[in-house]
Amino acid sequence: MFYHTGITHSFNDQRADIVVDGILQTFYFKFSYQPFKDQDGQITGVFCFANDVTELVLSRQRLAASEESARSAIAAARLGTFDKDLVTGEMFWDARCREMFDIAQEKQVSYEDDFLPGLHPADRERVNSHIVNFAFIKALSDGDYDVEYRAIGAGDKKTRWIRSRGKVFLTMTITPFVL
Repeated sequence: MFYHTGITHSFNDQRADIVVDGILQTFYFKFSYQPFKDQDGQITGVFCFANDVTELVLSRQRLAASEESARSAIAAARLGTFDKDLVTGEMFWDARCREMFDIAQEKQVSYEDDFLPGLHPADRERVNSHIVNFAFIKALSDGDYDVEYRAIGAGDKKTRWIRSRGKVFLTMTITPFVL
């Protein structure tokens, strides 16, 4: 096929079961087939490049299994999870967090429009101050924060006690510049 068409083809993460020392083993490869042409442009052969990506594929599989296990444990414990990008302010709430604040699943969530108004009035100033001035500053040093508060559902107005524990992960981007 490659010899007749002259078209380069690539395949990622292709499984290959190979007998090594009498034992059938599974490997994964990234293949690339490229035509080899003579000086007249006629195809005279095909180069095949193969890179062993077995460890990468197995690592991805282990990560996917671990993530699924964590999702199952979180769902079974009826815990909520959220992420907040400290640079953009963008928030990502899972279904349980949205349920706790009675926020529609399809709505984009924000700190100012959803989280703060969803706090019980008696807790709002303390929690906002704690989160803004203490928890995240402390988190910058050790990554952990822990705060307890009441939330009032946006639609049903039910009061719910929430303990928010988390870890802050920092990524630093350095932009080089020339003077």
